[in-house]
Amino acid sequence: MRTALRGALLAIPAVVIFLLAPPRRFLMDDRPYIIDNAAVNAGVPLRAYFADPRTTAFDPELTQQSWRPLRTLAYRAVVVLAGMRPVAFGVANLALYIVCALLVQALARKLGAAPGMATAAAVLWVVAPVHIEPLLYASSLGDHLSLALQLGALLAALRDRRWAGASLVLASAAVLTKEMAVTTPVLLALVAWSTGDLRTRPRSIWMLVAAHVAVALLFVVARTAVLRVVGHAPLSTGGVAQALALGPARLAEYLRICLVPVGHHPGYILPWPGIAVVGVTWVGLAVAAYALRRTARPVRIGAAWFVVSLLPVMNFVPVAAALTDRFALLPTVGLALMVPPALAALERRWARAPALATALLAALYLVGSIIEARAWNNDLTLWEKSVKLEPASAQSHRNFGLALMMNHQPERALPELDRARELGDASLKLDYWRALALQASGRNDEAARAAEVAAARDPEGGRTQALHGFFALRRGNVAVAEKALADARRTEPTHPMTSLLAIDVAGARGDHATAVATAHDLVTRYPDDAGYRYRQGMALAASGNFRASAEAARGCLGVTPGHPLCNCLLGRVLIAAGERNAEARAALDAGLPRMAPGPEREACQVARQSMN
Repeated sequence: MRTALRGALLAIPAVVIFLLAPPRRFLMDDRPYIIDNAAVNAGVPLRAYFADPRTTAFDPELTQQSWRPLRTLAYRAVVVLAGMRPVAFGVANLALYIVCALLVQALARKLGAAPGMATAAAVLWVVAPVHIEPLLYASSLGDHLSLALQLGALLAALRDRRWAGASLVLASAAVLTKEMAVTTPVLLALVAWSTGDLRTRPRSIWMLVAAHVAVALLFVVARTAVLRVVGHAPLSTGGVAQALALGPARLAEYLRICLVPVGHHPGYILPWPGIAVVGVTWVGLAVAAYALRRTARPVRIGAAWFVVSLLPVMNFVPVAAALTDRFALLPTVGLALMVPPALAALERRWARAPALATALLAALYLVGSIIEARAWNNDLTLWEKSVKLEPASAQSHRNFGLALMMNHQPERALPELDRARELGDASLKLDYWRALALQASGRNDEAARAAEVAAARDPEGGRTQALHGFFALRRGNVAVAEKALADARRTEPTHPMTSLLAIDVAGARGDHATAVATAHDLVTRYPDDAGYRYRQGMALAASGNFRASAEAARGCLGVTPGHPLCNCLLGRVLIAAGERNAEARAALDAGLPRMAPGPEREACQVARQSMN
């Protein structure tokens, strides 16, 4: 009964946070990793998940950053069982999060904590606001799964020899889900030392540690063979030296974000603080290490766990993200292991102190988690918060600009994209996004020039070539557009921009059947994208099927009420179908004021004037 009650104490706050958070949505990189990824939404042969890096993500850039075949298979399993629905990934994340909390509780018990103290540690781990990102971000399913497998591997290793095989299998699965699990051998040695297993059965423990080292090395070799790269960027002596110099500062920043109740966001940066500050941080680390020598063994184990688990993301091997909340999921287990001895020290002073301290801190963190979850309403609120809290982050400005574009605010997006470039974002895709924002703002000449520059800088970028072809077609240069389409199909054949150019090229050739079919395929792949429904409506209108075009426009407005282009399209095709009615007038009146200057707005104005 008590075991069930303690389990409920872990599940209830997790469920409360989950239910009080905004409705589940796909955010950030969920589109390339999950929605657009054919290995997830359609499935591929089992061997491909392990041998083909293109199964990792739809975006070619992301396929070179990680090799996590079991994570992709887990995504696929969710889609097969419950469909491509954000809530399905949300429930899977929640379930795995609760499993991780139960394993944290079990590990604390294994390290000698009393049942109540272990439960308190796990409760505080559950309500930590730093976990809001992995809990609410669909793509973090792999973080939870890897952590559950890694903790399972450690607990299995601490049982007896009969569980050694299970420990190795779980550890292998953990690294195939996320790279941070390569820390398992060192963490195993730490916890075995803490439990006394290293003293009572040293031979079997060291043999098992060696076997786990072999698993980690085999993973690194296999990952390098598949991706043909060790990190997210080439290794360099200068990069390693800088990472080493920033080591204490990075540890301190991770400790801060793990402990603070508010102020979390996805765009943390760690700028170079200067040699004096670097020296101070190293002195601080030395002082902290010396002070830990006098603390209880579980405290030292927890501190060592925190440091060791962060080694894979300390940028000795280049990592795309400088700091991120989801990387703290494993390190916070070490902080949780420090809770029982701290509460025991309080208990020696006052018997009720542990319960009171746990309740107060849990309440503070629970409120903080609920507050932090609000930003995860959509990409716009998430990255707007990140820009406010980290104004020097190029990533935050770039992604805020993209979110503004997705919300039909290209004029606001342009300064954000330009600011990202000023802050050092050298991404070739930034030119592409800037050209899109210019076009959406009605600055077509500037957009055409920007697209041409982007295509020259990024000849292998299919979407960039497609955008260049789009503007060439607007100038009447069908031959250039066709060449751009061929280039786009060669490098990014399934990218939506490639499909959009294919629609336009087919329309320019008078092949309306192909244009309509391509648009239909695009809407089938992305049913919740209003822009693609608009393009379907335009293709149908060009083919003379005005009634079907009107239905496509209504479908667009059903996805995004008030969409200006779709309102104007609806009004125009109703007039073309001979229906000069109140619906047509209302649609034109709603769409015109919100449209950027350009051919679409001019056509809308002509249609509205025809009704006078």
